[in-house]
Amino acid sequence: MNAELIPSILSVSGDDLSRLGPDEAVDVIRELLWAEATRLGIGRTHINVPSAITVSDGGVDAEVRDAPTEGSSRTIKSGLTRYQIKTGRYSPYKRANVDKLLLTPRSLRQARELKPRIKSCLDHNGTLVIVLFGWDDPDTDEEASALVRRTLADVDMKYAAASVEVWRQNTIRGLIETFPSLALRLSGNGGARFQTHGSWTRNDDMTPKLVTGESQVQTIDDIRGELRRGDGFVHVRLFGEPGVGKTRLILEVLRPDDLRPLVVYCDAATTFIDSNLLNELLRESSSHAAILVIDECDQEQRSRIWNKLKFASPRLKLVTIHTDPDGASGETRFFEAPLLTAQEIARIIEGYGVVPYQAQRWAELCGGSPRFAHMIGLNLRDYPDDLLRTPDTANVFLRCIAAGQPIDSPEVQQRTLVLQHLALFKKVGYRQPYDAEARAVAALVAGVDPTITWPRFVSIVESLRRRRLLRGESTLYLTPKALHIWLWAQWWDKYGPAFDFERFSEQLSPRLVEWFNEMIVYARQSAEASRSVRDLLGPDGPFVQGDYLKRTQTAHLFFSLTQADPEAALRVLERTLARWDDAELREFTGGRANMVWALECIAVWRPLFPSAARLLARLAETEGELQLNHASQIFASLFAVSEWPAAATEASPEERFPVLQEMLASASPTRRRLAVGSLDHVLETSGQVRIGTAEQQGLRTEARLWQPATYWELYAAYRAAWDMLAQARGRVPAEEWADVLKIMTGQVRGLSRYHALAPMVLETLEAVADDPTSDRALLIETAHSLLRHEGQHLPEELRTRWSAFEERLIGHDFPSLLRRYVRMQLIEDLRGNDEGGGVNWQTQVDQLAANAVRQPELLTPEFDWLLAESIPNGTYFGYALGVRDESVMLLPLLVSGLKSRLFDRSAFVLGGYFRAVFERDGDRWERELDALAADEQLAVLVPIITCRSGLTERAVARVLTLAHRGIASVEDLRMFNFGGIPKSFTDRDAIEWLGSLRKNGDKVALAAALEFAAHRLHSPEPRETPPDLLLDLVMQDVLFQTDKSGRGIDLAFDWARVARALVDARPEYSLALARKLIEHFANDGAVSEKRSEAIPILEGALEEHPAEVWPMLALALGPPIDSRAWHLRMWLRGGFRHVENGGPAPLEHVPTELLWRWVDENTDQRAPYIATIVPPILHHETGRRCLARDVLIRYGNGEDVRRALMANFGTETWWGPESEHFRAKRESLLEFARQESEPAVRRWIDEYVVGLAFEVERARREEEREL
Repeated sequence: MNAELIPSILSVSGDDLSRLGPDEAVDVIRELLWAEATRLGIGRTHINVPSAITVSDGGVDAEVRDAPTEGSSRTIKSGLTRYQIKTGRYSPYKRANVDKLLLTPRSLRQARELKPRIKSCLDHNGTLVIVLFGWDDPDTDEEASALVRRTLADVDMKYAAASVEVWRQNTIRGLIETFPSLALRLSGNGGARFQTHGSWTRNDDMTPKLVTGESQVQTIDDIRGELRRGDGFVHVRLFGEPGVGKTRLILEVLRPDDLRPLVVYCDAATTFIDSNLLNELLRESSSHAAILVIDECDQEQRSRIWNKLKFASPRLKLVTIHTDPDGASGETRFFEAPLLTAQEIARIIEGYGVVPYQAQRWAELCGGSPRFAHMIGLNLRDYPDDLLRTPDTANVFLRCIAAGQPIDSPEVQQRTLVLQHLALFKKVGYRQPYDAEARAVAALVAGVDPTITWPRFVSIVESLRRRRLLRGESTLYLTPKALHIWLWAQWWDKYGPAFDFERFSEQLSPRLVEWFNEMIVYARQSAEASRSVRDLLGPDGPFVQGDYLKRTQTAHLFFSLTQADPEAALRVLERTLARWDDAELREFTGGRANMVWALECIAVWRPLFPSAARLLARLAETEGELQLNHASQIFASLFAVSEWPAAATEASPEERFPVLQEMLASASPTRRRLAVGSLDHVLETSGQVRIGTAEQQGLRTEARLWQPATYWELYAAYRAAWDMLAQARGRVPAEEWADVLKIMTGQVRGLSRYHALAPMVLETLEAVADDPTSDRALLIETAHSLLRHEGQHLPEELRTRWSAFEERLIGHDFPSLLRRYVRMQLIEDLRGNDEGGGVNWQTQVDQLAANAVRQPELLTPEFDWLLAESIPNGTYFGYALGVRDESVMLLPLLVSGLKSRLFDRSAFVLGGYFRAVFERDGDRWERELDALAADEQLAVLVPIITCRSGLTERAVARVLTLAHRGIASVEDLRMFNFGGIPKSFTDRDAIEWLGSLRKNGDKVALAAALEFAAHRLHSPEPRETPPDLLLDLVMQDVLFQTDKSGRGIDLAFDWARVARALVDARPEYSLALARKLIEHFANDGAVSEKRSEAIPILEGALEEHPAEVWPMLALALGPPIDSRAWHLRMWLRGGFRHVENGGPAPLEHVPTELLWRWVDENTDQRAPYIATIVPPILHHETGRRCLARDVLIRYGNGEDVRRALMANFGTETWWGPESEHFRAKRESLLEFARQESEPAVRRWIDEYVVGLAFEVERARREEEREL
């Protein structure tokens, strides 16, 4: 038989064409034209094939306009080509058929008139092609064309030579068979092995919508650009991680009209290599045009296919896809399929109806893989209890592992076994110094399959790393996380029945055990893992012994077990922690945090809430300062309610609040306070948004955290919490009720914004107002603040009630108003009256003073508090009294009231009164103060009265006399340091004042003196003070002594201000100050503390007098190299401040000749030492010395010098990843070296960057294990 007559895989039969309907035929021509246009390099804009074939088309179904061809195409002619497509048994030899084809319907029997678009085509010297899908008689196409031309000539002789072609089936088949994609589509010969783009699109795993980011869009555009090249055979190689969506990406690449008709997709390279299609493409006469997409094509297979097809046809383009990256070679263009970002993955999951915040959580499982994102999204929608359920069409996990190989092949089986064992751990060390961890895992694998030796294990791991299922350099981890968890569950299902935790743990390092424990949270994915968890938490498990909970590592395991089985974990805690007494609970520190987190996780679940909350309360009431109220804060958060997502549990308030009710009734003050604090949290109406993740436990479906279904449900919760607090009145001690009332009043504004709750709030406060244990001032402030800020939003009736309540609380008689406006000073009072804050408080006080002057007897009953307390508005009230009491008739009454009190005398009112007297009659003021100073009982009040009323030389002398007599204390004198008083002193008085404080010699007195002097020296109009006195003051030894009291930094601020002014006035004094600072450098709590404001004085002296100060420093630098020497060295190199922001380091102020002279006196010892002191900076800045560079040039031949300088450069701080810091540092040094000409400097850099490279790798290894 003639081989040419044997049908090939690309053969299209007449029957294949005859069975096409009109729509299908037009579609075939459309794709044929697009395919041919791509082959010829013609733009798609030249081609028009309407889809609506029933719309009037003027006699034309398709057209190609202005095609720039030169006779090389049988399908598209140069210029204009229009196509009329017919299906069925249509014969061009019947005149009626031809007339109907060419002529308008109305002209068939009368005047011969061509259809408009046919006429237009011929008039423009175009070509008319009549495509007959159902006709294949033996006559030639030319005979049919001649018949058409005769009909055209009958219309008009100018069309007798028109360009007309008739395509029979044979012609159409020949054109189509040039394009394998079209041929396979029509013939169906490809079956499931070879698919067109349309068929490929309908594959189940290709149907999800493609989500792309910038990287994906760029890759798509780049690959399209390669495939549109017209310069011969093209091979595009796409590789990427399993599940990254490589196949789907290529499908999208080929979607445009010019590429889609050429596509032939094969899902496995083995299928293509053994196919007839390859044989057909390799025929010598082949001129096929196609884009072949070969999936699951490894390096060997793609090389084999490339080798065969490279010279087969310049119209062929090859796209191969595989997981493994392989080296670029030849003309192949390599592309890596980029991972999607977490946000893009979340968008995929959101497409399945998942809310955004949950989509972001589950995106972490996908590792940037859209395949896994679609699986997770589908399962969240349809199977929320089985997130790792695989689609019916394919097991995506096995597909990732097999990478195109048979799943049951030995290689895939061993690969799966290794992965399952690695998946037992969050991470596994692999390279030194952590390789012992990998060897431990390899030993576990060998116990199952002895043929997997260590070399074989490494080989498998390396192949998985190349495919990026395993990530990390020195420490391995599996990705995507969903695959990790699935493999973990597979191990448990297969090997879990024989698992023994104790024996298993003994084979592993503590870090591996920790990473094993962290994976336990996914135990619900495996029945066997769940059983093991139950055994560990059961009555025969290790946690029956409470000691297991007290160890940090096993407590961490318990936390993981809790997330896997909260019910069993709660039973453990009820058998252990619940039975511990307070002493044992207070001593419980090692595993405490893990227990708190575990109980938080347990409390999430509605049935478990009451027991978990009670246990957490036990931890909260027994926690010490070191626990930082950790349990208390979490306990309070369990009771949150809000219109926003704030609850930490499924339990409703009705189910939660009984726990607090029990605690309020407890005999324990600590438990009661804990309950009250939690109720405060409940009543917080603003800003409550949950940020915890306790409800995220493994892959378990998240708990449905409580949210109010209606506002009335929310109101009911607030009412219940409010009532519990209100009912505490009379049931708790007075001091606790004060705290409760403070909490209630603090929530008044928030609750009153809900009009449904506002009456309840007011009614409660009205009820407690008459209770003598209730803080009346607090209630007044609450009412006043509410009316000021929320009054306009309250209903009119309620606003009126609140106003009446405030008036009732304040009262209208003199004593009530005095207590309101003198004893109290509300924040609202200080804000003024601009926003409707009521009566101005000063006006009220003035009125009260006027009444008191008219009726002095009104004051006497109030002396118990008026003259005993440091009342906020006492001074102003006293001043108002003094202004109105021109005859000073009230003074004896006030003095008598003070003298009648043996203790708790307050001079606030009297100080204000005396100020009015001072302003009106200075002599009287002096006489009255003299009288008070002579009074043994009241002399102690004279300093404060003086400070609050006025200052004269006589007053200063009076106070100093009292100080000398021991009546006025240093603190009394220190009062005069504020309010601008120091600048009111005369110079003579100031000197005497300072002298008095100086003679005291006490550090507190010296601090007061420094503060006084600093205020005088730095006032807008500085007052002079003798420099010798100031020098004597700042040189006091006690100021430089180590002090752990915490007052040193305060001293340093004022000391520095005085010293700076002193040096400005007498520059020569800077040397004495420098010597003192060096002598006591870095004494904690002293003015010379290493970071104090005094140190710039030393640096200034060094800069101005280096020849004098450097010898002092050199002597202090040692030997001996003690703590002072170490701190001085650090300071000189620029420590204790940011050199880059603070100018040159202190050492840079020392001339180099002084430095080198000092070093050269003892080069062996001092050359390495100076290398540790120079600023750790290398630079080529003009006009600035680089001491580190100079040291290397001068002394760099010494290895000890080079090592010392490396140690100096290594003494540093940084922010961010350690590896990135060392990498940037290394790059900076290499960049410096490229501009450096000195051999000694280059040598040091070469040595140092070697060590830095090691540090980069070390840091990366450690970061890899911690992330």
